[in-house]
Amino acid sequence: ANNIDGMVHRYRLYPDGSDEFIFISEGVEDLHEVTSQQVMESPELLWSQIVDDHIDVVRESVHQSAEQLRPWDQQWKIETPSGQKKWVHGRGTPQRLEDGTIQWDAISLDVTDQKDLEENVRRQVSLLENILDSIPGLFYMVGKDLTFARTNTNVERLFDLTTEELQKKNALTLIAPRERPKAK
Repeated sequence: ANNIDGMVHRYRLYPDGSDEFIFISEGVEDLHEVTSQQVMESPELLWSQIVDDHIDVVRESVHQSAEQLRPWDQQWKIETPSGQKKWVHGRGTPQRLEDGTIQWDAISLDVTDQKDLEENVRRQVSLLENILDSIPGLFYMVGKDLTFARTNTNVERLFDLTTEELQKKNALTLIAPRERPKAK
């Protein structure tokens, strides 16, 4: 567990609402900048690192996993004691113990690089869409099934159809019947 690039842990949620980590690998130091001993003494050290707009979502995901005994799978943002902001992806399998305690064997990984890449892709796609929509003429891409894969706003205005409607249309149906043989 200590050789995994991430944090392996066993977490318990007791019927009275209290919680604890009964095992936590040394990966917690790289991920959260605290020791496993510190977290086992006070699980609040990890909870307090979750940024405000993520804390309720994470707590709710844990409670839903406990109630339904379904795998827990959640991503959230933290701020470490040194001020680093990181994205964490946690996954675990719950098990109900005889006394009603729910126990997860779980792993948490730093997915900051992945999230940064996803955000960069989103920005690039948004930029491309803005460029395509600013072209004065028509822009469209047609897939193998001859439905519109991508159009700019000029195509939508020309045919008076939304993007969603165009994506369901066979492009040939928008061509005058006498011109269709040339388009094939």
